Amino acid sequence: MTNTNTHAPIDFLLIEFPLAADASSMAAALSDLVDQGTIVLFDIALVYKAGEADFGRRDLTADTTLAAFVGAQSGLFDDEDISQAIGAMEAGTQALMVAYENSWAIPFVAAALDADGQVIAGGRIPASVVNEALDATESQS
Repeated sequence: MTNTNTHAPIDFLLIEFPLAADASSMAAALSDLVDQGTIVLFDIALVYKAGEADFGRRDLTADTTLAAFVGAQSGLFDDEDISQAIGAMEAGTQALMVAYENSWAIPFVAAALDADGQVIAGGRIPASVVNEALDATESQS
């Protein structure tokens, strides 16, 4: 029997891009993931860093492509998270902070729990590392 209160892993991404960049393709891709049930969006924030003394959080409605996500505010991102994100950013950029549940994994997690299993470790391999490894493997072939 599947536990209906089971949650899948929740991940966080900070995606930095230029201040003048068009975020519409990111918004569309994120919307597709939510609509398909691949993820559940817990929290989203848009932050900017124009310079060392000019930074902060932007209202999602400031970017019409992101306005659809205004309701995704779970409280997972606090002031400290926002501050750390801004500290990691380059000047002249903005970043999308996204916390999401990997809902595709709920049936697997529920089955593991039903079998008295438990998660004892987890991790994330950044896409850039995967791409580099695959490129190196292809070049050796």
